[in-house]
Parts: sequence; structure tokens; C-alpha cells
Amino acid sequence: MVGSQHKMLSFESEQSLGPTGDSLFLDVRHQILTAHFAPRQLIDAAKLAAAAGVPESLSRAVFQALSDHGYLTMQSAEAARVVHWTSQQLVDLIEACHDLIGLAIDKCMSRIDEEGLSHLREALDFGFRDPITAGQVEAFQIRWWIFFHTIISTIEVRNFRKMMLTGMPPALRRRVITALDGEGLRSMLGDMTKLIDTLAARDTAKGRALLDHQFAAFTPMVSVANEGFNTLAREDEVDYRLGMTSFAPLFRTKDAHLPRFDRGMREPLSWAAFKALNLRT
Repeated sequence: MVGSQHKMLSFESEQSLGPTGDSLFLDVRHQILTAHFAPRQLIDAAKLAAAAGVPESLSRAVFQALSDHGYLTMQSAEAARVVHWTSQQLVDLIEACHDLIGLAIDKCMSRIDEEGLSHLREALDFGFRDPITAGQVEAFQIRWWIFFHTIISTIEVRNFRKMMLTGMPPALRRRVITALDGEGLRSMLGDMTKLIDTLAARDTAKGRALLDHQFAAFTPMVSVANEGFNTLAREDEVDYRLGMTSFAPLFRTKDAHLPRFDRGMREPLSWAAFKALNLRT
């Protein structure tokens, strides 16, 4: 991805917040994804800054990034609540995501070139091995991200990137992937791999069929996970003592045989940044 495309396809809150800011972003994101910061709970920027030992201005910048990524709902410049999706809101969000990705695939069909197809193949040069570890889950998160980032960059429409941030926020994508069992993860990877050949063949109908299959496969699992999140919803304030980053998700039942996920990393915003991660297959 050339420099102009990088600039076109990213927004200020997606950029690095610096080592300290990125670390705080990841800590809070993980607390939210594991429901240690529960849906609807209040987070105060000044109190978070004090607990983390960072300037309040940096805490507010982290707030803005987390809000743009779909993890927080801003109440003011200084306070936010952890996102809470009702069952219907989740369905609506998934449907919007389906429509946006479908549109992206349709437009990409006539525009992607051999270099783009090569990037897609390299992005998915990966396979799950049993037992599926947290490292594999995170590698797939990043590969999913750069796969669709490549598709969106092919379209070369800045507003579409912003639509994707709204219609399919990173918070939803991570909620989807962390809700899947081993079979679900392999199914998603398989459908994405088949999509590359479909794009090369300019087969729009098959591309749509693959998309429909994947959304039908993961939506029930994500809905169950969301119901688990919602049982933990509360209106009080979070505990600002950010602890270990490998907490087990509070919304999972003891008999849930799902791969573990960890704190993870910030998603790369260019092909060069993805390559620099040197993710192991």
C-alpha cells in the first residue's frame, strides 16, 4: 500500500497513540472484551489517567480512539460508558456489517489487480493448529484486518473506510472472532481463502454466497456471547486498578470450550506495517 493510500485509509484515532497511549488503549480494550469493565459501566478520563499514571490529555485521546473503534460510548469529553448492545442492536449491527462488506467485495471484483490478490493470499498464509492458542487467535485477528484493509484500499474511497469503522467497528470484529470455537475459526478462514479465488475469477455471485454463508455461521455464536455480556451489564463505575492482561472472559460459562484470547496488539494500517509484525504461521 503506497503512502497516499495509507493516509487516505486511516484516521487520527486509528494512528498510534505512542507506546504509553497504545499500552493503555490495549489494557482498557482487553478489560472491555473480557467484561472486567462491564457493559454500561462508567469510565472517567481523569480517574483512569491517575490510575495509569499518564497525563489526562493522553487518557482522553485513548477514550476517543476506543470510542471510534466501538468500545466506548462517550458521555462527555471526560466520561464514557462501556458499549452495550441489546440483542436487536447486535442483529442490526451485524446486518449493516454484512451489507458493507458485500458492497466492498462487489466493488473490489472489477478493481483488484495481481498485486492485491498476492497480498490477500499472503495475508491468509496461515493455518490453525490444535490446541488453538491465544497467539493464533490474535494472529488471525490481524490477518483478518489486513485482508479486508487490502480490499478496502482497492476501492480507494476514504468515506468508505469511515463507513466501515462505523458499520463494522473493530469492537464488533473482535467480539465475533473471540466468540468462535475452533470449527468456527477454521470455517471463517476457509471462506476468506475461497473468496480470493472468487475475486480472481470476478465471480460476484459466488462472493456473495461465501459472505452469506459466513455470516449465517457466526451470528448465532456471537449472539450467545452478547447475551453473556448483557447479563453482566451494570450502571456503576469501573475498578480502575488495571491488573493482569490475561484475565479469562467473565461472560463465558465454565464448560465453554473456546480458544483463549489475550490483550493483543494495535492493528497495522498498511501492508508494510503488517509485514513488519512478522507474524508466525
